Amino acid sequence: MIRAALAVFGAVRLSARLILAICLVMSLTLNIATVTVSGVYYAVSGAAAALGFTTVAAREAGERMARRQAARKAAQRTQQSVSRRLVRQVGRNTAGAFAEAVPVAGVAVIAASLALDIKDSCDTLRELDQLAVSLSGASEADAPEFDCAAVMGEAVDVRLAERVWSQMPEASTATSSTD
Repeated sequence: MIRAALAVFGAVRLSARLILAICLVMSLTLNIATVTVSGVYYAVSGAAAALGFTTVAAREAGERMARRQAARKAAQRTQQSVSRRLVRQVGRNTAGAFAEAVPVAGVAVIAASLALDIKDSCDTLRELDQLAVSLSGASEADAPEFDCAAVMGEAVDVRLAERVWSQMPEASTATSSTD
């Protein structure tokens, strides 16, 4: 009987060593697979997250989602703002079309309309620049100051109203001579 008990005890010891060796090999295999196979990495990370552990993959996924949501919000804000501005601009241009035909006052309407168009264009460019900064992931504090004159070049520096007013006598004499 003692011999049978020793045989059983020896078999259990051998089985325990065999089980430990198999567990060690499986653990090493899983570690290597986690490092080399992205599917295994995400599966192990998901299993660890399900158990309540915070993993690098879960943090990265949360950060990516937060960046995507911030970019989506920035794009929505920009789209709404630019859309409102364009609707106002079209309404202003449509309403001003008749006033532009008035001989002397029309010149002022044209000059004012162009000045507002330039301002609207600068505002749109500024918002698109802010959107690009948001989408790049950089903070708005790190972004350089937006300079509309540098972006638009000479179009902003043109003293349009002065040129239009200086040419107004010529335009009014040409209009009166054709009547």
